[in-house]
Amino acid sequence: MSPESTTEPTRREQILDTAADLFAARGFHGVSVAELGSACGISGPALYKHFPSKLAILVGISQRSAMRLEAGVMAAYAITPDPAGRLNALVDHYVDAVTSSPDLLVGFVSSYVLAGEPQAAELLAVQRRYVARWVQLLTDIDADRPPGSAVLAVHAALAIVNDAVRLPRSTP
Repeated sequence: MSPESTTEPTRREQILDTAADLFAARGFHGVSVAELGSACGISGPALYKHFPSKLAILVGISQRSAMRLEAGVMAAYAITPDPAGRLNALVDHYVDAVTSSPDLLVGFVSSYVLAGEPQAAELLAVQRRYVARWVQLLTDIDADRPPGSAVLAVHAALAIVNDAVRLPRSTP
């Protein structure tokens, strides 16, 4: 099997996946580098071969989720020119993204850790552009809706999805 055809995650992706799971369960500050390394099957210091710091791992998780959101926007716009169809595609993609990986929620819950970091402004800009796309589509669908109402509706919809994912389930 050639390296191009393998679906095995790289060590870097494995670290990001494991860190996202641990950060989601215990918070960024609740996970040590040693614990993260152990969970990845390597020593804590070996993580530094892949990331310069634990904070860089969090940035990597956040960047990965930002790219996933941007890919969802591109896919929605490629599917249809219809604003309602695009918004439906974005909703479906967002629900899939937030339920299939802890990346987005880890990024949201740990965003305070990134305050003041150079990458924080870039990640915030991605989030704002993403929300702005939803708002624009909503106002394209309902031209009579006041812009403030559209912003509120989009933030409420995203918050409902984010909160629903974090609620304990009584059934599998």
